[in-house]
Amino acid sequence: MLVAMTGSLSMIFLDGTIVGVCLPTIQYQLGMSNTGLEWVMNAYVLAVASLVAVGGSLGDIIGRRKTFIAGMIIFALSSAFCGIASNGSFLIFSRGLQGIGGALMVPASSAIVNTAFELNERGKAMSIYAGISMVFMALGPLIGGFLSQYVSWRWCFYINLPVAAASIVLTLISSPKKVILRGQKFDFTGALTFVIASVCLVLGLQEATNLGWDSPFTLGLILLGVIMLLFFIKLEVKKVSPLIDLRLFKYDNFGVNFFVLFFLSLAMMGQTFFNVIYVQNVLGFSPMQSGLISMATILPLATVVHISGRLFDKVGARSPVVFGLSLVVLSYIVAPIVLQFQNIYLILPYMVLLGVGTGFAIGPSQTDALNRVPATLRGQAAGLTQTSRQLGATIGLALLATIFNHSDKVRIETIMSTLSIDPKYFYTIMKTLSIPKVLRDKALIGIIADDKVPILVSKLKMAMSISISLAYILAALSVAVSLIIAIKKLKKGRQESEIHTHIVSD
Repeated sequence: MLVAMTGSLSMIFLDGTIVGVCLPTIQYQLGMSNTGLEWVMNAYVLAVASLVAVGGSLGDIIGRRKTFIAGMIIFALSSAFCGIASNGSFLIFSRGLQGIGGALMVPASSAIVNTAFELNERGKAMSIYAGISMVFMALGPLIGGFLSQYVSWRWCFYINLPVAAASIVLTLISSPKKVILRGQKFDFTGALTFVIASVCLVLGLQEATNLGWDSPFTLGLILLGVIMLLFFIKLEVKKVSPLIDLRLFKYDNFGVNFFVLFFLSLAMMGQTFFNVIYVQNVLGFSPMQSGLISMATILPLATVVHISGRLFDKVGARSPVVFGLSLVVLSYIVAPIVLQFQNIYLILPYMVLLGVGTGFAIGPSQTDALNRVPATLRGQAAGLTQTSRQLGATIGLALLATIFNHSDKVRIETIMSTLSIDPKYFYTIMKTLSIPKVLRDKALIGIIADDKVPILVSKLKMAMSISISLAYILAALSVAVSLIIAIKKLKKGRQESEIHTHIVSD
């Protein structure tokens, strides 16, 4: 069972990083716009963030194995649809279906692993489940680059099919542990309200980076999302069989871990997104090389998560989580300083430190959150913790991208004024660092004198370094909030809540 669950999560993590490398090729072959290309990623995130809590609740009611297998089938079929897509619209639709499958799979698999092992082995099992998956996440850019360059970008999606088939077979033949289900009816009204609230919030945050925070469309979506979320909470409090039992937040450490994961995910999204931009545009490495460099964070994370799992089994979540968050804060304090030197050998130590810190914090926090609630509610709990991570990542990308874009825009305008470049060429200048070096001079003909191109490039690199550093400062503050919450509120030791209703075969 552990092999099947780990394989499924590995597939989802791999899918999250393998697709990004293929986007330029997909854009060229399917003739997609930049906005359409963004929605290849956004459609998946939107579906997962909106439905993962619903998927967790569904698993508690009808059975986690059933929910997991249903999600796996949807994910596999939609992966095949992505592979055969002949236009951008169908690819975006298929990515949304993938998100629905992922939203059913992730909370179910997490709850299955957590329930399948005794308390003294649970940290180790969860660390294997998460750690191996993170290795595949690290390999994603390399596999994606190879397939896109030497085979076809379509195989970045077809690769999911054998993994899905193997996971389904292993799940069906495994002997499930007797698990505790709620035996309640599914809350359709609550589910619809929550999905509307989540879609509005996530979509509003996604569009904020494109349309601006002052856009009526952006503000309207976010406001509607907040109103629907408040209505959802009011609705759920009164229900006997709610979609999400809000009493989860009354259990020791669950609420604390929820917010720890939220703020940590907010910060990590910045590193995931901006580090690739920095390594390629400022340091000049290729996509394949940047994929290798990203392992400086991912491999330590994947290694340390096994250590933190065993540590959790001995001492609980508080010590590894506080230690890990402290390292993450330190890494984000160091990053804005070393980025200014534009030297890969100075960047790598901070990336390693970030990976080690995240590895110590994320696994124990996730495991402790599930341990603290009754087994009847672990699917819900898994769905909620995944929702916190998805929302944290979405909000993080929106906020950090806003800071970066504003800072970079102001600095580029200053550079253009200093070098007497016509303002009408702003977007060309903004894209200068992403243009291959051999084509850069040609792209700038008639915009700036040849002898000034090196000066322009140097100033643009410094502007980007400063802008990313400002985003990282916000990331540091976010993790600092997470650290303060953990220090003040996270209780010591391990605890398992065992409130039973009726036991059935999952």
